[in-house]
Amino acid sequence: LLYLDDLIVMSSSLEEARAAAALVRRAVEESGLSVNDAKCHWEPTRRLIHLGVEVDTSAGTFKVPHRRAAALRATAHELLQHQAKHRRWVPARLLARLLGLSAASQVAVPTARLWSRAAHDALASLPLDPNRRRRWEASVRLDRPALADLRTWAEFSYEHPANGSPIWAASTTTRTLHTDASTFAWGAVLDHWRGETRAEARGYFDPTDRALHITAQELLAVIYGVDAFADELRGHSVAIYIDASSVEWALRRGTARSAVLMPMVRSAWRRWAELGMRVFIRPVRSKDNPADAPSRFIDRSDWKLNPRMFASVSALWGQHSIDLFASATNAQLPRFCTRWPAPTAVARDAFALSWGAEERCWINPPWDLLPRV
Repeated sequence: LLYLDDLIVMSSSLEEARAAAALVRRAVEESGLSVNDAKCHWEPTRRLIHLGVEVDTSAGTFKVPHRRAAALRATAHELLQHQAKHRRWVPARLLARLLGLSAASQVAVPTARLWSRAAHDALASLPLDPNRRRRWEASVRLDRPALADLRTWAEFSYEHPANGSPIWAASTTTRTLHTDASTFAWGAVLDHWRGETRAEARGYFDPTDRALHITAQELLAVIYGVDAFADELRGHSVAIYIDASSVEWALRRGTARSAVLMPMVRSAWRRWAELGMRVFIRPVRSKDNPADAPSRFIDRSDWKLNPRMFASVSALWGQHSIDLFASATNAQLPRFCTRWPAPTAVARDAFALSWGAEERCWINPPWDLLPRV
């Protein structure tokens, strides 16, 4: 018994689409197969449901249709209600049902993998029977990330901002960002920034970050690099070049098996969504990565007064309103100026500000700037 299913034809014009439909029908009939017209849509249209996904060529998007969105939402609600009564324990089969719906929605919801990783990890804990098969009649316990993902699915709808991905990938990107990390610092290079044709950002890792594996540090470099140039990247299609294949893979797919990397992947994707970025992760060889140099640069003038001494000075002379010469990692105050792009900095050039307009400035400059001060 031959069975042919799930065929879709996309054409650039109505006439071409009708000709293609006629060709497909003739080919099927000449092959001796029967056409089930009840399951076919022979008249060309710009919107239809195919394999449970809405294909809209007018908007140029794939979307999860209302019916599947409702199924995702209902299944998530059922899981949340069950775990609330059973101390986070849920039936494995019910959780697997949600993951099946999520997997079928990935073409339309790029974040579906991101919202499924924790549930997959929970199912991995299922016990095995003597034949090494999973006991699907058992239950699994959800951790906090899995609960957070369930709440996200419970709010999912056709109108959800995450519902929809482009049918046609962008042919060009409007910004290019390179990132890299060393064991003590991160670096990022943007092709355009506030009128400049190229700009660098860098920063030292704090003690917690320095204790991480280099793979995690490479991922942090992406997060910090995007934050440094957030205003310039907002709303753009951005190509992010990375010379670490494992980080490239995790960010492209939106998932990581590592318990250390997965929260970082979530953070990166969440930040991109907040900025309205379309991100394309691309590889680059280490020797060709311009962010390598800023990630290894040691700034001998980047120093700060011991915070306890700073507190004593502030107690003696009064509170300060701005740290004029600092970086994102050594600023003594929430308001600061830095020579490197940073999202929380007041300005890059302290000399361009009116110091007299401040209540009291903290001035602790690099030695080579003392004459100007």
